[in-house]
Amino acid sequence: MNLILLTVDCLRADRLSCMGYSKITTPHIDSLARSGLLFKQAITLSSWTPSSFMALFTSSYPLMQKGKLGIPGKLRTIPELVKTGGYNTAGFHSNPWLAAKFGYSRGFDIFDDSLQENLEHEPYGRAETLHYKALNYIKDLAGDFFLWLHYMDMHEPYLPVRQSTANEQVQFLTKLNRRAFAEQQKITHDEARILLELYDEKILYLDQEIGRFLAQLDELHIRNSTTFIVTADHGQMFNDHGLFGHGTQLYEELIHVPLIITGPGIRKQCVKRVVSMIDLAPTILDILGVDAPTTFLGSSLLPSIKKYYFIPPLWEALSETDSIDKYARQSDPELDVSKRQISVRTDKWKYIYTEGQEGELYYLKDDYGEAVNLIRRRPDIAAKLCSRIMAHITFEEIVTEEETEEGQAFTMEDEEKVKQRLRSLGYLK
Repeated sequence: MNLILLTVDCLRADRLSCMGYSKITTPHIDSLARSGLLFKQAITLSSWTPSSFMALFTSSYPLMQKGKLGIPGKLRTIPELVKTGGYNTAGFHSNPWLAAKFGYSRGFDIFDDSLQENLEHEPYGRAETLHYKALNYIKDLAGDFFLWLHYMDMHEPYLPVRQSTANEQVQFLTKLNRRAFAEQQKITHDEARILLELYDEKILYLDQEIGRFLAQLDELHIRNSTTFIVTADHGQMFNDHGLFGHGTQLYEELIHVPLIITGPGIRKQCVKRVVSMIDLAPTILDILGVDAPTTFLGSSLLPSIKKYYFIPPLWEALSETDSIDKYARQSDPELDVSKRQISVRTDKWKYIYTEGQEGELYYLKDDYGEAVNLIRRRPDIAAKLCSRIMAHITFEEIVTEEETEEGQAFTMEDEEKVKQRLRSLGYLK
């Protein structure tokens, strides 16, 4: 049994055809969804990459480590555990937040974060490049494997997929991208629509490349013995709530992500209840027959799906971040616990707690866009959900932080490459 984990940076759940979007953006991903489990309400653990992936890889919460977001040495990761189960392991991506410096190379036989590559035209490696590397790895492999591919194609800046556009148009779009994140309040509705159309174009490109990748796995006679998981670290804002980008909020366009699991033994089912991405790591281990460590806070989704007749009284998902602008941070990712934001999400309700501010309560069944704050109209619901968050904060505060071990040796040259890549993605000035 093999498992391929496909994660997409900045992919909103509501822009996939299989999630109800009116445009046909994801025909190949839709095909995967039809053949296995499609989770309609999967909620990620945070709204930006460093905190989301640290939590996802370790089945923990971002604020548990006093705001530090590199993977701590005391926590075991998905690839480390899979490796102990006898699997070959490889990871390919081009996101500087997920570099070896932050602990993401642990457990991988092959780990390629593209930092040694000169990416001249774009600030990240495209899907076709990742697939080329992955296929070369798989072709010469003996034994079962765990493969992680993280796509950056959905990340800003938003420019045409094919570089045949007139130079004047590219210059206009480049400036528009900069303004969208530096002067968010001045972007018009029509300008936001232009960026969102480019985003949809990128989704279609990515889906086509994933389709080609699946066809190539068919040719290698690998696909039928492989489980595929498709998900995202967080979504993206396009003038939703008057903002662009991601990281500082916990609204649905940022924390509601796709989750598809398909492969041998996975039965077809559309799961409509809310699920938390804290359960993804133990689910991966369950599929591969590897025991989960006691440090994992989540549990496998598969037993609860198989026992579909048993529904607990309250399914919920917690997400965390802080209220500091992510684009003003330095290259070491860290959350400010004194400015924490925590949301609790049920099938119908959403409560957002922000340190020092009035809470936000939304009835998502009628208000998915979170436009009407019901905090004062439904104090009963607000109090119940707020008490759940307070209990969660108490739990996190009693978690003692131990010494963390470093990732692999990280030179000053590598440090500068990380900073250059972060600048090109808009995080650093």
